[in-house]
Amino acid sequence: MVIDPEKQSIGAHRLERAINAQRRYPADRVHKNPSFLFPKSKFYNVKITVIHWQLRDLICRNSLNPNMMLYSSNESIMSLNMDDHSKRKMQSKNPMKNNSSEKACQFEFSPRSFKEQDGIIVAGGLNVAKQNRNGTLNDSPRTGMSTRFLKNQTMNNWKGQFGLCANDSVLTMDVGSLINNSVSITKKSNNQYQSILCNNDRHLYALSYGNREITKDYIVNLEVPLNHSTESPDAKTLVVCSDSSKVFLLHPEESTNQAQTLQCDNGYDCGISSSFHPSGIYFTACFQDGVALVYDVRNLNKPVHKVYSTRESTQSGAFRCCKFAKGTDDLLFITEHSGRIHMVDTRDFTNHLVIMLPNSIRNATMDYQDNEYLYNEPIVQKFDDMINFESSNYSDDGRLFGNSSELQLETQLPPTHQYCGIELAGLEWFQDFRTGRSYLAVGSDRGLIKWKVDSWSRRCFPSFVKN
Repeated sequence: MVIDPEKQSIGAHRLERAINAQRRYPADRVHKNPSFLFPKSKFYNVKITVIHWQLRDLICRNSLNPNMMLYSSNESIMSLNMDDHSKRKMQSKNPMKNNSSEKACQFEFSPRSFKEQDGIIVAGGLNVAKQNRNGTLNDSPRTGMSTRFLKNQTMNNWKGQFGLCANDSVLTMDVGSLINNSVSITKKSNNQYQSILCNNDRHLYALSYGNREITKDYIVNLEVPLNHSTESPDAKTLVVCSDSSKVFLLHPEESTNQAQTLQCDNGYDCGISSSFHPSGIYFTACFQDGVALVYDVRNLNKPVHKVYSTRESTQSGAFRCCKFAKGTDDLLFITEHSGRIHMVDTRDFTNHLVIMLPNSIRNATMDYQDNEYLYNEPIVQKFDDMINFESSNYSDDGRLFGNSSELQLETQLPPTHQYCGIELAGLEWFQDFRTGRSYLAVGSDRGLIKWKVDSWSRRCFPSFVKN
């Protein structure tokens, strides 16, 4: 057998480069606990538009095909094919060109929040250029869907927007006097769906639609601007976050006139996101100053666990989006404003890891052998190894988001990961029904990154041997 000297040289070059990289940043240093995620991630070069600096829940899996990831881009909702098997032969070697997106729908406004269920996409936002309105909502000429909603109320000054896309038809209507910060969609029966909108005008709006008609279910005034809501798996409890340290619990089936209020201690800044565990036992609410509270619905006197940001009380470390994984993964994911994603084991809450994105997705150097840019892999660290709780996060004048925060690391990190300015735009856990594999996707202002969750390890529980 004759070996081509040129190929042998290329192979030796690649091997030497891999060995040098291993020496600089060995796997046990940069990926200390691989039990949550497989080390290698994948980057997708897509444009995710963040309209509001606080509202960053802007990616969503397609319920009909979880390998299709939806994300917002200006007024459009785009659909990205993340099925590696179907695209393997067409895949470009350059990760910066790795993009197979198509438009799913387009609204008349830029969504601040959107969700999808059974092919129906709903969005919430704001009409920034309010035109003259007659105070009523007429039938939509594009859909023929009747919008019998608040007919007796004047809506001349309403600026909140609700968009609904179904069967290639799009309806936009006014809901709320200010911005709709979040929107949800839940299937109630075969052809009936409900959306909950949280508005800055202090009201919670519940709409039902189906059979070509949109109706009002209820409106609740909670006396504080509302940012996010999430419904329990049994659809009996609604958790609502607001521009205060209060977390509201409603039981719409019983009464919409009474709301249980959880007054969180220490006067946390505004609640920005919430999520229910698939079991319905736990829910979490995260706050802008970098604290997330996990409650057990069976005892609401105090949270069972608190998750802290790596940069508490700073804008970079502000919590923006939280979601529980479904299935048997038993993980809680939380994004900071920029650069970092928390992963918490919800079985005992003792294992807490942090994904650190690189300062630059694409390396400045180029591999001329393969004619492709090198992708800077994110790294994973244990939370306790990263943070020094004694570091001060407040400026000298007492401002909440000061510039004096210091991050002290017990281990030396690669310089590309110490300070990351990549702003995050949301996260999503999803599962491939064909393979049973689960994934984590994180959106950012540079693109979208996907990891494979090590679900097999998550299914393996430790055995206890009796002495």
